[in-house]
Amino acid sequence: MARRNRPALSPPRDPGQRHPFCLVLEHLGNSDNIGRLMRSADACLAAEVIVVGRRRFPSMMAVGSHRHLPYRHFSTAPEALAYLRRQGYAPVAIEQAPDSQDAFDAIYPSRPAFILGNEGSGVSSPFLEAAFLSVHLSMHGWVPSLNVGVAGAVVMYDFLRKERDRLRRAVVEIISGHPALSLRQTR
Repeated sequence: MARRNRPALSPPRDPGQRHPFCLVLEHLGNSDNIGRLMRSADACLAAEVIVVGRRRFPSMMAVGSHRHLPYRHFSTAPEALAYLRRQGYAPVAIEQAPDSQDAFDAIYPSRPAFILGNEGSGVSSPFLEAAFLSVHLSMHGWVPSLNVGVAGAVVMYDFLRKERDRLRRAVVEIISGHPALSLRQTR
């Protein structure tokens, strides 16, 4: 979708005000998916993207977002996990697993690292074992899963929606508990 003559739907945010989550892309087989997910992560102002395994991706699919979005590369899952721990991220596997819960019902940690695995084999054992939480997107049709790029975007936007709602509730609690800020009318 070209942006040439269309007004922005919302004002651009300062890229320095990134959200407290990152995206981990583990051994994705289709390099186009890396570019697509980079673009979605930038659209959601993810703090960073971590690519495990494949180093190259077509920048055309990222539409330049890779120039504005911090990203790192690690060769192995243990290297990436060590980095996530140092940065204070809680791994959240996006995987259809027996113990996973519906992403729309999940309560995410305050600093999640959303892990997306290979399109065929999924998230690897080291990431699954380290995961604070595993989530899936419920499928209602014949196809048992979404494209990894679509699934990652849905989960990131769901996280942002939940964060927005959490902040709104906190503001209402502060306002309703403070007499000078109360919205109640007094006569």
